[in-house]
Amino acid sequence: MHHDHWKITCFVILITLLIVVSVFFREEIKGFLSFIESDQTHPSVLFLSFLILPVLGFPITVLLILLGLRFDSLWGILIMFMLVPFHLALSFWGVHSFFGSQLKTFAEKKHYPIFNVRESKYAEFSFLFMAIPGLPYAVKNYLLPLFGIPFRYYFFIGWAIHGITGIPFVILGDVATEYNFRIILFFLPLFLLIFFIKRKIKKRYKLMVKSAIEKM
Repeated sequence: MHHDHWKITCFVILITLLIVVSVFFREEIKGFLSFIESDQTHPSVLFLSFLILPVLGFPITVLLILLGLRFDSLWGILIMFMLVPFHLALSFWGVHSFFGSQLKTFAEKKHYPIFNVRESKYAEFSFLFMAIPGLPYAVKNYLLPLFGIPFRYYFFIGWAIHGITGIPFVILGDVATEYNFRIILFFLPLFLLIFFIKRKIKKRYKLMVKSAIEKM
């Protein structure tokens, strides 16, 4: 319980710091947003960045916000849904064709449990794993195949979860170009709600992992 309170406190402090920074560096941020939104930044640069960088471990949240900044909400969301399948397919293929055993060894050294998921639990486990907070986007994409999840579960559930959870960040990037605090502050309760939902998902995931390990 104390650990949960610490996480909530850190989350609130982080949001407060972001608000303070956005107030004190308002003009600098507006200048950066205008540059990203302008024709000085060619669309192909951001398109290729979103295509390649997430696979290499670059934080996808930053790129999602930039998609909203440069392309607006609708086109940003469409581009996201179009390119996320490439990340998933490439990650799955890479794990099963090249570095799966090395990745599994590394995960086990870090005391991260890897086991074969029962067929009846493919869908639930894939959903929980892709939705849990804490693990970076690329790490989720690379680790999930190690649990013996078939491609169709991995691909479609991963596509849906990444897409749905990415939408608010693309929209946030779009409205940030207006630098309207009322609109931006509207997202704070939404992200707080997402935070609590993901905490519940994480608890369910831990119970599922504990049960699977006990049956091994």
